[in-house]
Amino acid sequence: MKQLVLPPGSRTDGRVELQHREHHYLARVRRISVGERLTALDAGQRLVLEVTAVEADRTLLSVVGDLPAEAPLTRVVLFPFLLKARKLDDVVRQACEAGVSVIVPVLGDHCVARTDGEDGAKKAQRWAAIAKEAAQQSGSARVCEVRPPVASREVPAAWDQPGPLLFFHQKPVGPGSLHRYLYPRPTAVGLVVGPEGGLAPEEVEAFLSHGAKPVWLGPSVLRAETASLYAVAAVNTILQETPEWTIPL
Repeated sequence: MKQLVLPPGSRTDGRVELQHREHHYLARVRRISVGERLTALDAGQRLVLEVTAVEADRTLLSVVGDLPAEAPLTRVVLFPFLLKARKLDDVVRQACEAGVSVIVPVLGDHCVARTDGEDGAKKAQRWAAIAKEAAQQSGSARVCEVRPPVASREVPAAWDQPGPLLFFHQKPVGPGSLHRYLYPRPTAVGLVVGPEGGLAPEEVEAFLSHGAKPVWLGPSVLRAETASLYAVAAVNTILQETPEWTIPL
């Protein structure tokens, strides 16, 4: 279900005033009219709004109810390595639509892209805007948080969530099964997906030495941006179907 993500400060005492992009979207794109209702997300709270006025430069609404904003049973954190051009934009959009809670871009040994200086600030703003749009499109109960990039060596050492850290490698690294890693259903799971050139041997060793679990997605050579979506989809499917299967002893 599509929804609107309210900008900070737009709601006051049960009333909402929208201007600029949000007003244009409702008045010009959706052509919303007085009396119509829509769902909105405001700081983690899901609201039911009713349009009270559509003016030349603003849309006014009132809060008429709220909806439960259930948190996912498993918090999925995606660590995609930085990619060339705007490929990571697609990763952020698709991952957020698929329900990922947090995205942490990673700077690795084989990464060509960088996020230094002004360019990095612009990318961060763009990724935040993409995450907001994805929440509006998907109807997610939360806007995915896109954090500042970290170095690849920092990821396994800093992972302290109550669940496994999985790294998706371009070739098999010992036995590994997503079903076993995700059983019983963890509270959180981290997914690391490497760049165009794959993970460096030293990075693989760093992940293994800190207890991260390797996952192989099969013999097909996937683009890095495709691998992220593949990984998220595979994990989400297993998590959703957990009540229907058991791991043999």
